[in-house]
Order: sequence, then structure tokens, then C-alpha cells
Amino acid sequence: MKAKMIVMLSAALAMGLSAAAGMTFKAGHPTFGTWDNRADGWGQIFTPNAGKIVPDGYAVPDTVYLMDWTYAKTDSKTNLPEPGETYLAVYSALQVAEMTDETLLGISVNSLNALNFAANDLMTWQFDALELDANTQYAMMFVQYNENDSLQIVKGAVRLTVGNQYTGGGWIRINEIANDWDGQFQATYIPEPATLSILGLGGLALLRRRRA
Repeated sequence: MKAKMIVMLSAALAMGLSAAAGMTFKAGHPTFGTWDNRADGWGQIFTPNAGKIVPDGYAVPDTVYLMDWTYAKTDSKTNLPEPGETYLAVYSALQVAEMTDETLLGISVNSLNALNFAANDLMTWQFDALELDANTQYAMMFVQYNENDSLQIVKGAVRLTVGNQYTGGGWIRINEIANDWDGQFQATYIPEPATLSILGLGGLALLRRRRA
């Protein structure tokens, strides 16, 4: 009976792992194919469950895990991003003056130099399943490491839309939020990290060895 229960639990966890991998969803303001505006700035206020959700009708859970974030590079010749390797950082604070190590929630695992991309190219930063509350506003900021190996917020330049089309936040233009401007972006989330299911399967394997 115990062996049968272990087999059933293994099958259930395996199905859960497959489901988690297949339940990836996207959210944001991905109007990449349209031209509206372009400007530089420091980042974007966002809410994980706001904007266009893909697939349509997906019920966003209260807790989500950020996997990647994509911007469209500006085609402006005057509003240019800061040169150098740039990361994206998520802060719980929405005011630039309050964005410190204490309010830093996570940083992308890769950096990009926007000057290496052509106008309107899509630029994607990866995250390591950063846990977020789906109903809370956060700030996604452009950051670089300075000579003291400390993070500093820098200027990025992406394509924007105007008219407050994205209801989850607004573009941060230097030191204030321009709620009638929105970066063209799309984020990928999962409802739970697949590694948790993998650990569960590993625990069952260990249990089998102990009972053998």
C-alpha cells in the first residue's frame, strides 16, 4: 500500500511539474508593432496582473514569479540610453529617492548594452523566478554597477505609448512618474518555480531509497 501511495504521489508531482511549465503567462504593454513615442527615463512602474494578459482569460494567482522582461529599444537619435552593461532591477519603492538596497527586491541575471541593439529591436532581460505579489505596484529600473561595485540607477531609452493605455503604472521620466506615458514592455511569469516541484520529486526518490 505504501509503495502504491509513493507511486501515486510521484505521478501527481510529475503532472504538477508539467502543468507549472505549461502555465507560463505574459503580462504588460506589448504594443511593439506600433509607433507612438520615444523617450529616455529611469524605468517603469508596473503591476504583474495589469495590462494585456496572455493567454486571454488566464486567472493570475496572487503570487507570481518573474522570469523575463522585454523592452523595445527607442528609435530616437536624441534620447539615447546610458552606454555600458545595464541590468534591470525591481524595487518595492516607487519614488527614486527611496530606491535603496533596503527596497531592492531582485536584479536580472543578465545585462545588456542597449547601444548594441538596432532601433526597435526587442531587448530581453532574464530573472531567476523573482517572487512578486500580483496585485502590488513595483518599479522596474535600469541599473549599472559603478566603480565601487554598487548599483546606480541609469538612463534607459525605449519605445513608449501615450494616453495612459497601461493601467498598472507609468514611465519614470527622471524623477517623477509620467502616468500618461507607458513603456512598451512584456513580462513572462510562472505561478510557481518548477524547481519546487523538482525538489518534491527528489524528496520522493530519497524516500524510496530509505524504504528499499
